[in-house]
Amino acid sequence: MTEFAEEVRLHRTTGREIPIYEYASIDSTNDEALRLADRERLPEGTAVIAEAQTKGKGRSGRSWHSPPGAGLYLSVLLRPPEEASSVPLLTLVAGVAVSTALERQVGRAPKLKWPNDLEYDNLKVGGILTEALANPERITSVVVGIGINLLQRPEDFPPEIRQTVTSVAAATGQTPNRAELAAKVLDELDAEYRRWLQDGFGPAAEAWQRKESTLGKRVRAVQDRLAVEGLAKAIAVDGSLVIETPSGIARIHSGEVTEIG
Repeated sequence: MTEFAEEVRLHRTTGREIPIYEYASIDSTNDEALRLADRERLPEGTAVIAEAQTKGKGRSGRSWHSPPGAGLYLSVLLRPPEEASSVPLLTLVAGVAVSTALERQVGRAPKLKWPNDLEYDNLKVGGILTEALANPERITSVVVGIGINLLQRPEDFPPEIRQTVTSVAAATGQTPNRAELAAKVLDELDAEYRRWLQDGFGPAAEAWQRKESTLGKRVRAVQDRLAVEGLAKAIAVDGSLVIETPSGIARIHSGEVTEIG
C-alpha cells in the first residue's frame, strides 16, 4: 500500500482492511477496477485511486478532465446480490454518499442533478459513472466511479467546458485534504450502499430529493431521442425522474435533463 493509500485507510472509520490501489497516472480508475474485478476475487469496497487519468470517463462517452493532483479520481468495486444489482439506482445512491461526504469535509453540500451530477451554484463539480461487469447469466460486479474537481481555478479547465464547471476550492473557498475526502467518500458510500441493500431505495430517494437541484423546475428531458418537457416532480423508487407534462406523467429512466426556466 502506498503512502497516500495508507493515509486514506487511516482516515477511514470503517473498512480499514479493504484494499486500496493507488496510481500516479492511469487511463481510467473505472477501467482498472473492472480489470481487477475480472482478474481477482477482490472484496467489496476495494478502491482504485489515481493522481491523474489519461482517459477519464464521463457519462455517454464523454471524457472527464483529470489533471494531476487537482481532483479526486476514485472507483469502488461492489458485488451486489443479483436481485439488487441495479446500475441506475447505485448511481443515485452514490450521489447521495458523495454529497454527504463533501458537506462533512467542507461544510457545504453540493446539489444533485439527476441522474449523476453534483453541482455548486449550477456548475458541475463532480460526477458518478457506474459500470457493470457481467457474464451471460448475470451482473457479477459493479464499479462506481467518482470524479470531483477539487483545486482547479476557472482558467485551469479546457475552454469548451469552462462556463459549466467549477471546483470545490473555487465554490467554497476551501482546499480539502484529498486523503480525508477520499476516506469520507468511501465511508459514506459504504453506509449508503448497505442501507440500500437492507432497506431498499426509499431512504436514498428521500435524501436525493432533499438535495436535488431541478425538482420543482421546468425541464426538458431527452430519452431515446424523444424530448419531454414539463415540471420535475420527484425521484421515483425505481430511480426514474418523474415529470409532469401537459399530457400526463412521464418517467425518464435515462438521458439528458436541462432546465428551461
